[in-house]
Amino acid sequence: MDLNKERFINQYGIALALLLVFIFILFKIPYLNYPFFWDEAWVYAPAIQMMAENGPSLHASVIPVEYSRGHPLLFHFLGGIWINIFGNSLISIHAFPLAISGLLLFLMYKFSADLLSPISGLYALVFLGVQSIFFTQATFVLPEVLVALLSLVGLYFYARGKWYGYMLSIACLLMTKESGFTLLAALGLWELVKLVIYGKSYFSQLVIFTLFSGVALIPLFIFFLLQYQHYGWVLYPEHTGMISMDFNHIWTIFKNSLEFVFWSQGKYIYCLFLVLSLSYSFYKKRKQPIREIVFISILFLLIYLVFTAMNFYTTRYLLAVLPPMFLVAFFAIEKAFQNQKIIFHLGCILTIVMSFYFTLFNNESIRDIHLNYLDAVKVEQEGINFLQKNYPSTRIGTFFLTQTNLTISKARYLEKNKIYKDVTWGIEQNPELLVLNNLDASSVGYKDTKLKEGRLKLIKRFEHNRAWFEIYEVLK
Repeated sequence: MDLNKERFINQYGIALALLLVFIFILFKIPYLNYPFFWDEAWVYAPAIQMMAENGPSLHASVIPVEYSRGHPLLFHFLGGIWINIFGNSLISIHAFPLAISGLLLFLMYKFSADLLSPISGLYALVFLGVQSIFFTQATFVLPEVLVALLSLVGLYFYARGKWYGYMLSIACLLMTKESGFTLLAALGLWELVKLVIYGKSYFSQLVIFTLFSGVALIPLFIFFLLQYQHYGWVLYPEHTGMISMDFNHIWTIFKNSLEFVFWSQGKYIYCLFLVLSLSYSFYKKRKQPIREIVFISILFLLIYLVFTAMNFYTTRYLLAVLPPMFLVAFFAIEKAFQNQKIIFHLGCILTIVMSFYFTLFNNESIRDIHLNYLDAVKVEQEGINFLQKNYPSTRIGTFFLTQTNLTISKARYLEKNKIYKDVTWGIEQNPELLVLNNLDASSVGYKDTKLKEGRLKLIKRFEHNRAWFEIYEVLK
């Protein structure tokens, strides 16, 4: 890229970033008018609807604890305000996380333009946007995208030395989810490293960091105090029961998480390109000054992965560490090939194309980090519509996912909010129908066993690609 093109991107980078965000939103519009899936269906989507009904508040008791799960409530609070302003339709509710996602993408560019490079920032923006985990989660009513956004905002203000912005963003991060402590830990560790490097002359800066970080902790401290006063515990007992200190368990999840961050979901070309870039820089002996944001991002990654490995783990939690890692990776690639612009741009375009190809055409298991989740939503919709028309008050046996969708009206699968009041687990309590799908781990093996016992007669099967939903008559 010649000097004029470099100048063009530097001058019109914000407009290009906004255009890319707009294109991303256009891609996501077809996903707005579908019911909720899995964790958003049984916890988060009902919770923000309750928040809107009860009046948005950050108090621990504003919504039932089985929906708050003991988490800080900023995400729910903002969702409740959004619903009260824009309405309670599916399109409106899904647009809430989409707005957060668009803001995160734009901030990717702003962060890089101010601290690293506008060109690598544009590539990082697009690369995050085409990731299967992000593209899918962008319209999910889950807090992970907000955690990622606030983590990046906190890093941005810290790197710029804007302490009031840092304090506010860290306070909001901690009030969104407890995993925000990992960023605070990474920054605190980095401050100690700088104290060792610079000695007593840095002590005053460490005091400033500590004071502003301490103030950022106050809202969460008050929330936990009120939660303890109301429920008698600080952290949700079901969650604390899932904490594991087993080294083998932690190490296994840690390795799997690293593989996901650098290799899975079509990122292998990106990983290879990054390794090639770093190797080329070493070969050329280019002594580029390493920005402190690189060290902080690596610390954040490592601490966050250990934290998630010790607690209940699901892949979508890793979304928080992807933006800073992508930013520093594309910056490193740009610096490695600063005199070979064609290689840089072709390599970046190839990594983006490969990841987007995976996002659109992967045939892996149906999960909330793959677009094929929509197949599961469609068969649930069709199956539940069939049940409501033909068996509106029948006793039904099923498992977790369909049980959620049949008994929680705010999951949005039921017409006129008419829930099924008699839904059992399996057929042990003698339901008239058994409903199975291929997402609940219990369903498939259970189905085979009961078919062999001659207890089931198929009434109807719905199928979309790899997702299926089956309705059986239970034979006496």
